[in-house]
Amino acid sequence: ENFLNLMRSKLIQLGLKETSIADPAGLSSQTKSSAREFAKIAEAAFQNDFLKQILAIPEYSFTSSSGNSHRLVSTNTLIFDPRVIAAKTGFLNEVGQNYAALVNVEGTKEGRLLIVIMGSTDRVRDMKALLNWLEKGFLWK
Repeated sequence: ENFLNLMRSKLIQLGLKETSIADPAGLSSQTKSSAREFAKIAEAAFQNDFLKQILAIPEYSFTSSSGNSHRLVSTNTLIFDPRVIAAKTGFLNEVGQNYAALVNVEGTKEGRLLIVIMGSTDRVRDMKALLNWLEKGFLWK
């Protein structure tokens, strides 16, 4: 409950009025946000160096205290794409697949963009299409 209250305080701090969080994991159908506010949340997360580092890890190996070796591989297959700096996936039956990614884009002022996809039936296909369009179908001036 304390963590949920901290999350709600962060929403207020970010000035978000269209977003409501019903549970800390974001798995409740009562959790809602607009695309614009989802992008603001993702932007805040990607500005945090610690979170950005975690959201950029394609795989991680460690040894547990019992001495067993473990290897975790991200189910976010796009994190293996060199254009993707950091990303977060999400899914609920009620809303479909969501995706937020900080990506490298040559020619942009900052050299990167934030992309948010909501309500997709295939977020990987949609993100690849956007990344390819950004590289080949758009001239940055």
